[in-house]
Amino acid sequence: MLFNILLLSGLTILGGVVSAQDCNTLSEIFLDYGIDVYWNLGTNDCCTAYKDFEYPVIINCNQNNEIIKIHITNLYLENKRINEKFCKFNELISLELMNNGLMGEIPSCITSLTSLEYLNLSDNALTGSIPMDIENLSSLKELTLSKNNLTGEFPESLGNIGSLTGLFIDSNQLSGELPHSLDNLFSIKSFDVSDNQFSGDLPEEFYNMYTLEHGYFNNNKFTGRLDRDIGVFSVLSELDLTNNKFEGKIPSSIGFLQNLEWLSLAGNKFTGDFPSNIAKSKYLVYLDLSNNKFSSVPTALKRLAYLGYIDVSNNPNLKGELHLADEVESCYMDTNNVCVEGGVCQNKVRYCSNPDNNDFDLEAEAEEEEAGFEDVAKDDADELEEDEGDESDDDTCWVSVHGYPCCEGESLEKVYAEDVDGKWGYDFVKKTWCGISTYSEISKKYSVLSNAAANNGCWSLKEGYNCCIGCAVYAITDEGSWGVENGKWCGIPSYCSL
Repeated sequence: MLFNILLLSGLTILGGVVSAQDCNTLSEIFLDYGIDVYWNLGTNDCCTAYKDFEYPVIINCNQNNEIIKIHITNLYLENKRINEKFCKFNELISLELMNNGLMGEIPSCITSLTSLEYLNLSDNALTGSIPMDIENLSSLKELTLSKNNLTGEFPESLGNIGSLTGLFIDSNQLSGELPHSLDNLFSIKSFDVSDNQFSGDLPEEFYNMYTLEHGYFNNNKFTGRLDRDIGVFSVLSELDLTNNKFEGKIPSSIGFLQNLEWLSLAGNKFTGDFPSNIAKSKYLVYLDLSNNKFSSVPTALKRLAYLGYIDVSNNPNLKGELHLADEVESCYMDTNNVCVEGGVCQNKVRYCSNPDNNDFDLEAEAEEEEAGFEDVAKDDADELEEDEGDESDDDTCWVSVHGYPCCEGESLEKVYAEDVDGKWGYDFVKKTWCGISTYSEISKKYSVLSNAAANNGCWSLKEGYNCCIGCAVYAITDEGSWGVENGKWCGIPSYCSL
């Protein structure tokens, strides 16, 4: 590119500091990169020269004419490296050098920019490792190193940047296990380590990233089982575990991911029945369970009103009927083993023998729900070692009817989920969900209404089922709405609709 500089002999002095210092340094970088300079050397005009630019160069300064943002993108800087003079901008808040063909390693001096909040070096040809002292960037909110050729491990220090809300290191050649420092990422919302060579189990500390909204772990070599703590991510909307080596059953606590919209478990070694509790993820739009060893999927999928895509193909043990809501359009399965009830599938499927009969199968659903509660109880038995005299699991809290213990101590302090019947906490010592709402609170809430219902009798008694205490609906039939309490079906009382 043509490089133009208009040289002025005078320098403007502010408070004894050369105000043009940052602009002069920037001009040296532009000279190295062959970028046109549109301001007079020796002035601070670089702060305004690019104010109307949106692409490919944006320069912003603070009121003291110190550069706080540098955005240079989509330039082919052949055989160029990240210029170490970028490290001279002490007040720099944002450095974005995306898609410029930059080569070489990330300069070690970059970690001296302690005011930096946004660092984006994606879509280059960078090599080497992530700086080990990256935690010096203690103000960093977003780090994007995607689509480079970085090698080495995930630095322990990277997990110590508590201010991070977004971490994107996908599409590199990083390897090793994720560090135990992940629980220090207590502000993280987006976490993308996909398309690398990471391996090993997800560390226990991973399940302490409570604020996670988007998690991408696909196309790595992760192993092990999903912990039942997976349900702690109450705000998680997207989770991609595609093409790893995960195995075992899916924990029933996955039903606590009530904000989940996108879930892919494809290309692993998951086994067993997929939990019916997934129906509680009522906003789920995309579900990919393909290329696993699942033996069944729940009829409760029919309750996922927003589901538009489902893939259960290449599960050799999966046979039977796939019950879907009427809105599902993209359906993928092995048609020799699986037929469809419901849905408006646009691709080739095999409908079950009576495609017009999509009535809800209460008996089958009851078996699934009861099995779900049995799984929860088994999980608790396997993972909790409680004293015989421990009375913490009494019925002073609401969720005992659902097979969970009552919260105690610190676990009472934070609500991780809430449904129509009460508030849920999480006991990180016992590693289990627990109930916060007490029976007295729920009883007070429903006292007048429940007395009225008692006077009118309970509709489900004539069907041979008890009346529910609470209002959580698990199924609806022509007879009425159904709940599950103490592992048994019960009728939703009339006061729940008042």
